[in-house]
Amino acid sequence: MKVSDVLLGKAGGITVSEAMASRLPVVIYRPIPGQEFYNVDYLVNEGAALYARNTDDAVAKIKFLYEHPDRLKEMKQKTARIGKPNATRNICATLNYLLNPVV
Repeated sequence: MKVSDVLLGKAGGITVSEAMASRLPVVIYRPIPGQEFYNVDYLVNEGAALYARNTDDAVAKIKFLYEHPDRLKEMKQKTARIGKPNATRNICATLNYLLNPVV
């Protein structure tokens, strides 16, 4: 993900979390009903993703971002507000503190 400009994929929690932590905008294609649709709504409303309704729309959205680098840059900036690149480290530090409190 670090060398990509955009991710074309579903809106699964792990995929979305990693993309946002990597500052990678997403073109969401074929999300699974349920939680993934909530992820679509959130990411699109936050400006960090675009939703593709079908294959042609996915191609059109990727082409649009290629032809409009300012829009892609804006989306990358929006991912920075959402992404938590240190989330695992922070969770482990909190758990370590809770399990081994300093007396």
